[in-house]
Amino acid sequence: MAADRRSILITGCSEGGIGAAVAFEYQKRGYQVFATARNTSKIPSTLTSLPNVTTITLDVTSESSIAAGVEQVSKITNGKLDLLFNNAGTSLTCPVLDTEISDARLQYELHLIAPLATSKAFFPLLIKGTNAAILNNSSIAGETNLPFQGAYGASKAAIVNLGETMRLELEPLGVRVITVVTGIIETKLHENEKLTELPSTSYYAPLGQWLKERKAGTNRPAGMEVEEYAKLMVNKVESGKNGKIFVGPLTPLFVYMRWWMPTWIWDGFMLKAGPEKQNELIKQEFARKMRS
Repeated sequence: MAADRRSILITGCSEGGIGAAVAFEYQKRGYQVFATARNTSKIPSTLTSLPNVTTITLDVTSESSIAAGVEQVSKITNGKLDLLFNNAGTSLTCPVLDTEISDARLQYELHLIAPLATSKAFFPLLIKGTNAAILNNSSIAGETNLPFQGAYGASKAAIVNLGETMRLELEPLGVRVITVVTGIIETKLHENEKLTELPSTSYYAPLGQWLKERKAGTNRPAGMEVEEYAKLMVNKVESGKNGKIFVGPLTPLFVYMRWWMPTWIWDGFMLKAGPEKQNELIKQEFARKMRS
């Protein structure tokens, strides 16, 4: 019966993403899986058709939707939940000066406020779980200063800080808080993000085509397959880890280099993550605009 199995609720289980892959992995391991999405038709049918998988419509930006999700889970599990994976989110690739304030707010709404809201709402169930844990999906973008991912990276840095604080506060209550620092993974994250259309007045207008190519995936380094990522992540969670865990190609090394490498060297490394000669192009555009 569902009430006798260990259980996990995962937000953001759309096809081709981390949430769905992790849901598949936990289902294989005998968990009762609650796969959620704002639009459940986007959850792969190959997942929803499996035994011990329950789909729930859950909009992580709506308190009433979250409350309804808590009620549904509670009825199936007799009022308990073992794991909560706050995974729902979106990416944003855009120069800071061209970022719409509404887009920046959405980054924080999805990556900071939503995990806080779901953690609070589901905590009465988690406190009754066995070896319970809250998992927050962060990113290497939250550990460093990636050009053109300012709002996204800042929101991910925020969930790192919140998660690490929660870890200390919930330790006496016996609930782990794990921050998953995710590296470069082959998902539909960038494919599904909002396309940044730079206005002609932007100082970064020469980079417009590069931003489009980045969304399409033609100028991004290859990442780890999402199925491999899910297996590695679940192994670390199931081993009893607490605090930060690093999952993805060279992710621990990347973070280590960020903190120990001199800033001037690191800045040069980061600038190479953008289009070739980006600073020169930006300076030329700035000079042109000043002359006009």
